[in-house]
Amino acid sequence: MKKQYALTILIVIFLYLLYLVISYTYNDYRVGMYIEEIQNTNAQLLENIIETERELEQKTTLAHKNKVLKTEQWLRNRNEEVLFLISEERYRMFTEEQSIELPRSERTINERIGDTENLIASMTIYERWMYFLFWQDIR
Repeated sequence: MKKQYALTILIVIFLYLLYLVISYTYNDYRVGMYIEEIQNTNAQLLENIIETERELEQKTTLAHKNKVLKTEQWLRNRNEEVLFLISEERYRMFTEEQSIELPRSERTINERIGDTENLIASMTIYERWMYFLFWQDIR
């Protein structure tokens, strides 16, 4: 009977040691993966920092500032002439006066607007309030 207890105790000790080996191996694997993930993140952040530094250096140059001022604020350097190269067709389109004839309905609307403005201009303040609130001309 003592041999059976000894064998059972040895099997339990063996299983416990096997559990410890597997758990330590798994923890080592997790730590290794975590370290690898941190290294990859550090490498990526370092690349981003280098790229940002390059971009910042480029944006602080006079050429870039000059380009920004010219493109966004329509400025030019002293003694610099600007030439626009476009076709004659587009030149004519933007330089010739084009008379646009309004349709009859729009002309009457514009005339009514002009009449309304003249009407409002000739009223007193009280008459204007009455006109705007109740749309009644009390003159």
